Amino acid sequence: MSRTYTFREFKQLHIQDQVNYINMLLDQGETLTGIGSNRHINKAYIRDTFKAKDYIYSKDYNAYINKEAPAPAPAKDPAADPAVNHIKCFKEMDLGDIEDRLQFLEEQVEIFRGLLEKPAAGRSLNNIVFTGNIKTRSFKIYENVLNDFIKFCNDHKNYRQQDLMTQALHEFINKEL
Repeated sequence: MSRTYTFREFKQLHIQDQVNYINMLLDQGETLTGIGSNRHINKAYIRDTFKAKDYIYSKDYNAYINKEAPAPAPAKDPAADPAVNHIKCFKEMDLGDIEDRLQFLEEQVEIFRGLLEKPAAGRSLNNIVFTGNIKTRSFKIYENVLNDFIKFCNDHKNYRQQDLMTQALHEFINKEL
């Protein structure tokens, strides 16, 4: 297991030590986003600091490399291939774990389908056509109602908030007239 640094300790390391540490974590399967959230090392700090010192992220090598130095040759060892490691990972899992992952992936696909079916300009939601200029207006609203609206929007990401607000106001106006 590798040593874990606080953000303050990480910032005090020499740039080469920072690069080596991040590359080691990437090699262990962590992502830049994961490093940022799990280890509290700001992803923007990594990117900006490394870029200032001529290090760039290479997707091919999943590592930061010095853009002045020649790139290392990719590993020829099949065990180093992420696809092979992924297959090994699934072979070591029991059927329940695989079913859980499959269910998670199916849920993600449904979320993405919902996002793709989002009403666009010119399409309608309950027979209201959303066209024309979009105006910005500030309203005061009770906190509990706003929280319910935000929760509803988070649960129904296939609709834009502006379309839901337009629908609600339109229905209220027509109901009251």
